[in-house]
Amino acid sequence: MTSKRLNPAQQPELQPAHSLWQQYTPDDAPFAFRAQTLTEAERWQTEARAALAEWYR
Repeated sequence: MTSKRLNPAQQPELQPAHSLWQQYTPDDAPFAFRAQTLTEAERWQTEARAALAEWYR
């Protein structure tokens, strides 16, 4: 019996990272950096640091 070579371009679901990329939604990230001003950036940094500190307690 011979083996058939699978082409990852034709079957991307065979690639290990394919399912991870399917789940990747950066627009839904709760702490995505979207600041337009210095004040917004500083507020984002404060909130993100507090969330990380809580996460790693």
